[in-house]
Amino acid sequence: MGYKKKILWLIGIAALGFVITVFFENLNYRKLDDIQQFLGLFSIISFILLIALYFLAEPVFVTWKKFARIYLPIAAVLVIFEPSSLVLIDFYGRGKDREGLTMFLSGLFILISLILIVRAHRRLKRQSPTSSPLVQ
Repeated sequence: MGYKKKILWLIGIAALGFVITVFFENLNYRKLDDIQQFLGLFSIISFILLIALYFLAEPVFVTWKKFARIYLPIAAVLVIFEPSSLVLIDFYGRGKDREGLTMFLSGLFILISLILIVRAHRRLKRQSPTSSPLVQ
């Protein structure tokens, strides 16, 4: 399967994750509220990043995929095992709960993802010099 098909599958999974989040939100099922927020935020972020990656070369996608494959499970474990009243990382200084940790981890995910995507794209552009169609 080509990388563009993989990206399309991942876009579908991200959209499905968001739909599941909205479904549980409409049910007012509050027991999974923190997991819903995590799934909703990371689904939206992943959806946007995957759409951008669809238009870039495969090595850029592979670089991001290696990062996301490690980061997302670690972030999920941190959010799940975070005590409700005590936060591991109080970045925003507002709520000391899983919500603040989810916001921090999602912001960090966006920042690191954008840096990796830009670096991989620039490195790829430097490695494959294109000749001008006017010069032959």
